[in-house]
Amino acid sequence: MNRDRNLLTPEMVPPRRMPSAVRVIGSLWFGAITLVLVLVVMAAATVYESGHSTERALTDFYRSWWFSTLLALVAVSVIAVLVLRFPFRKRQIGFVLTHASVLLILAGALVTEKWGIDGTLELAEGETRQEFDVRQDALSVVRIADGTRAALALPARVFAGARPSQRETGPLVLGDLTVTVDRYLPHSEWRREVVNDSAVEHPAVEVTLTASTGSITDWVFADQSATFGPLQVAYRRVTSTDEWQRLMSDQGDAQQDKGGIVRVSYNGQIYEIALDACLAGAAAVGETGLSVRVHQYLPHAVVGPDNKVISASEQPVNPAIEVEVTGAAGAERRFAFAKFPDFRHGEEGIPGLNLTFIAPTSDASTPIQIVSNAEGQLYARFSAGGGYVLTQRLEPGAEVETPFPDCRLAVMRRFDRARIDWQLVAADPDVPRRNPAIRASLAAGDEVRMVWLQKYRPRAEVIGGASYELGFGASQIPLDFKVTLDRFRIGRYPGTMRPRSFESQITITDPTAGGAQSRVVSMNNPASYGGYTFFQSSYRQEAGRSTTVLSVAADPGQPIVFAGYILMLVGMVVVLVIRVGDRRQATAAPQPRVEARRVRRKENHHSLVRV
Repeated sequence: MNRDRNLLTPEMVPPRRMPSAVRVIGSLWFGAITLVLVLVVMAAATVYESGHSTERALTDFYRSWWFSTLLALVAVSVIAVLVLRFPFRKRQIGFVLTHASVLLILAGALVTEKWGIDGTLELAEGETRQEFDVRQDALSVVRIADGTRAALALPARVFAGARPSQRETGPLVLGDLTVTVDRYLPHSEWRREVVNDSAVEHPAVEVTLTASTGSITDWVFADQSATFGPLQVAYRRVTSTDEWQRLMSDQGDAQQDKGGIVRVSYNGQIYEIALDACLAGAAAVGETGLSVRVHQYLPHAVVGPDNKVISASEQPVNPAIEVEVTGAAGAERRFAFAKFPDFRHGEEGIPGLNLTFIAPTSDASTPIQIVSNAEGQLYARFSAGGGYVLTQRLEPGAEVETPFPDCRLAVMRRFDRARIDWQLVAADPDVPRRNPAIRASLAAGDEVRMVWLQKYRPRAEVIGGASYELGFGASQIPLDFKVTLDRFRIGRYPGTMRPRSFESQITITDPTAGGAQSRVVSMNNPASYGGYTFFQSSYRQEAGRSTTVLSVAADPGQPIVFAGYILMLVGMVVVLVIRVGDRRQATAAPQPRVEARRVRRKENHHSLVRV
């Protein structure tokens, strides 16, 4: 009987007396169900990733709380199996090693999740960096007056991935300023709305041009123009009787161009200075002690290489000026866009200052002008070319025919205190390049303000009498060495432009080592240095310049996982050796039960013969 028991496999050995919960968790069917669930989830995540994105699959599956719970159940099940079979016999060593290897692999994965580093390092050719970005995002606040900085780490499970969140995080305190974050959008976009609550008078009209192919609706502000397909529409207010008569006559197109105006709003007062005067030199702003100087006028402002604002042509498509304002508090430099008066670009260090640019206009260059007189009446003035001018009275909401083929005009609304209100709204996150955003609450004294911050797009805010710069972006980890991208090379398939391979030639400069090392990083050839491993991830090519994207990893759990793999292999070999030995032993020696059956069969046969 003892010989028969020794032939049983470890899984067949009856467990010791244990609580029912331990016996259930350590049972074969419980372990099988949990493993099947893990395999099903991983297969579903693979299919989900092909239809969405890798980041979405990581967020919704692998980094979710329920997947972590599922892996924890696997670990608990393995521990229960080992507890039920303790103390172990010598012949169970393979069984123990195999199950212990599963625990070791899960422990290594846990160490990687808690203490591992996974980041990216972007380098343009010739660029050198001594830090890299990690997946952990952060909110940063800088007090502009003295450069004091503070940062708030944002949990990756809440403020990353493709799921929106409304969990409050913080606070971050910098002097008198307190900042909390209460909302996250995985993808966002700015939506422009025009409201009638400006603190200063700023007239505007909502214009609709309709054709058989569709309609275009947009707002046109006073002394500005807007593009409606192939036509330009301008809005002008005329208070002079002579000017009104000229515009309503057939000789209006002979008028010379009207120069641009720099409008300065400071502490509730408005000052208008001719653009030519600001281009000639610093122009005084009344008795404020401020002076304004325009460094350049850009008729067609666009963002060029290296994020610099340049003019793409001499046509007034997007007029803008680069302005420098100097006062007792210092100087600031910024851009002012005629078509986007509320858009801010550049430094903003003088509290209570607002700049608006009214671009130069020409009657002859604008085919459609909306004109309002001193009585508030609206007229449309059409310049169809060849000196032909047509004027027509406008009523809100009523369409009028234009001299242009298949084109009708209507003024839908008119505001006296129009203001552009940019609202950040949620957008579909299933796009190749997302623009995540967070909403921050700023409090300084009795003043409270809510602001939206898009990732990698800092903004300046003045609150509590102090100026701050707020930013939302990836946290950075400093390196003890410098990494320089010397050259980036793309290999292509012969006769095509399709990339076949790409590699980065980098130089690692370590002052402590006293020298520099040249390394080549490619798809299957990572480089390791200083405890970090650099992998070739992707690349970008913009304006004729290549930028490489390297993945940077420090994985303290990797040795533990590899040890688990080796232990599992050893355990499986041991189990196989024991099974083969048992089979050989069973074949060499006949089993007692079989011999007993043969004896009983013979006895029964002899009994039947005697009968």
